[in-house]
Amino acid sequence: MKSSKSVLIIEDEKQVRESIVDILQLKGYSTLEASDGTIGFELAKKHIPDVVLCDIMMPFMNGFETISKFKSNSLTKYIRFIFLTAKTESENRKLGLDLGAAAYITKPFSVEDLIASIEGSSSREVSS
Repeated sequence: MKSSKSVLIIEDEKQVRESIVDILQLKGYSTLEASDGTIGFELAKKHIPDVVLCDIMMPFMNGFETISKFKSNSLTKYIRFIFLTAKTESENRKLGLDLGAAAYITKPFSVEDLIASIEGSSSREVSS
């Protein structure tokens, strides 16, 4: 499956971020990387990716703060935003979806669930 979609991965753990980048590039996606929400937001304004994959627990600006910033900016508010996180609590899922996330995927995740969420063909909550 080849895709022309661009995906911004905002993840503070380098090894996790690089693994996601490798998976997505093998599937034909173009990728951008950011180690925190502040960097990710600046990259998104400059490059306008099709999809953002974002962790929640990060330094400087957590995922909830990041999505709020994306949704309040005219350049980034329509970008498909997906949380990819270890936070499995239902209140975190609800908050993420209420803030405008298209999907909430918990780690560990399957490649199939990740791709389905990026392509918009999955339910809003994905647990692996």
